[in-house]
Amino acid sequence: MSMTLQEIITTADEDYPNTKTDTWKCGVLDRLQRRLYRKFDLPEAVEYITTVANLAAYNLPDYVIPDRIEGVIVTESTGANPQEYDLTKIGKQLSGNCYMTMDTRSGGILILYPEPTVTGYLIMITFKDGPNLLSVSDLNTVPRLFKDYHGIFINWLKAEMARDRDIDKANNFQALYDEEVKEAIHDMDDAGPFLSNDEW
Repeated sequence: MSMTLQEIITTADEDYPNTKTDTWKCGVLDRLQRRLYRKFDLPEAVEYITTVANLAAYNLPDYVIPDRIEGVIVTESTGANPQEYDLTKIGKQLSGNCYMTMDTRSGGILILYPEPTVTGYLIMITFKDGPNLLSVSDLNTVPRLFKDYHGIFINWLKAEMARDRDIDKANNFQALYDEEVKEAIHDMDDAGPFLSNDEW
């Protein structure tokens, strides 16, 4: 069942009363989601951005992580005349082909060379799906990963809250977390290879 960040925190607090702040809890959950996204070999996703004439730089959504981009193609809105962009590094001399690079200093910016000359074309970005930000500034956020298995987040949070107070309870919560992760993997395994790393 899909849960908001607030619902995850409230459920964990009811099961394990504590004095940790919501800011601390959101940090724990955000780090967990990012770690799980790195460990799982998730299917590719696609994001579309519309070109603006003579604009080379495009902001990426927070879940499109620059180093997880697989490819970029610019096409007419109908999909005609696709132009693939090759990845290069900032500062490399560019000539003759289409190139892209990413600036990660501002949260993720895609830079195309040469810049599109037409407004309304589509930039099709193929990428390994990434996490959304889990922050105390928006407790209505729903974690993108494992929407049907948000007990994973609850049990991990309880384990982290208990680690410095009751190691036996922390170990019990950790075991529940491990079991839910295994269940999620089993349920999703029919879709093909899922894990990129067997270690937890």
